[in-house]
Amino acid sequence: MLKKYYTILFLLIVFVPSLLKAQDTSRYKVYFWLDNQLYDQAAGYLEKILKDTADAGLANDLARSYYFMKDYNRAAKLLENTLKKNPYDITANRFMANIYELQNAYVNAIPYLRRLADTLANNALLYRELGNIYLAQDDIDSGKVYLEKAYNNGKKIPAVVASYADYLIKTEQYDACEDILYAYFAVDSMNTEIIDKMIKVADTRSRYDTITKLSGKYFGKIGSLVNTNALIIKAYIYSNKTDSAIVLANSLLDKRILNEKVFYFLGIAYGEKLNFDSSRYFIQRAIEFGLSPNVESYWLQIAKYAEHTSKFELAKSYRDTAYYLFHNPVSLFWNGMMYARTKAADKARAKYFFNEFLQKQNPEKPSPPNLLQHALLWLKENN
Repeated sequence: MLKKYYTILFLLIVFVPSLLKAQDTSRYKVYFWLDNQLYDQAAGYLEKILKDTADAGLANDLARSYYFMKDYNRAAKLLENTLKKNPYDITANRFMANIYELQNAYVNAIPYLRRLADTLANNALLYRELGNIYLAQDDIDSGKVYLEKAYNNGKKIPAVVASYADYLIKTEQYDACEDILYAYFAVDSMNTEIIDKMIKVADTRSRYDTITKLSGKYFGKIGSLVNTNALIIKAYIYSNKTDSAIVLANSLLDKRILNEKVFYFLGIAYGEKLNFDSSRYFIQRAIEFGLSPNVESYWLQIAKYAEHTSKFELAKSYRDTAYYLFHNPVSLFWNGMMYARTKAADKARAKYFFNEFLQKQNPEKPSPPNLLQHALLWLKENN
């Protein structure tokens, strides 16, 4: 009996370290391949190994290999098997969330992220990720919960502060937003992510001087966003610094940074300089270039500049398009005004458009009172 015991002990002493060493060697190979992006080799090796073992760690490694090979279906199948055995497996939950986020199925990522949040307590970036998803889905209450948690655990992380600022802007808590942004700005005055939000909240409050003061730290810098650069151009226009606005806008165009808002505000800037042909050209570029050309102000502004250059039929066609797209009778009013003016001088057409303007009013959303009064007065005087 004692001899049998010693025989078993001997076998354990001799063979178990060898088995463990073999397993360590296997993992070393896998990690080497993964670290060097040799995902095909890692996957092929792991597929063979996993035929004879049910090691959860190696299964996750194979899922990672499939993930980086963009074979998301096979990766997800392995990860879900892991989660059936251990719902709080950190690797499996993280990669499942990643898979859904890559497919823009953010709502489907939420359960995995919430399990991670339960497991990795006080993780500011994880709270931020969840909060951003909820905010994008207009679930303001859930977004608030997680973005507040993120901020309370990550006040020194610019991405966290910026996301919390987005929530505060969306809920029109502008004072609170400026408080957290300027608190961070006092420590790091060059972070483009924070300055981006400072510019956006200043724009919502029409604080254009604030934006022009910040512009030197942001405009055209690495990490700056084109739409925010466009807000800087807008701020220079509204601060009566039109020449600077034109220089800034053209500096972006010279770098082939093309954007509908940059075109639009450059058009407005040229309009302020009474260069109506250039203004019309750039707003037309905004309409043609934009991903969403159905912006009413584009059509009304380009009509205004066409009218200033006595291209009345062209101006009318722009306003007709605006009315067709937006059903806003204000377009009809401005056509009436154009034909009522001396240069266009067509009372019959003015009368037609003013009458159309009054008849097309939406009782739930009437046009501004001054426009209604002007149309009524003109029709009375020219009846």
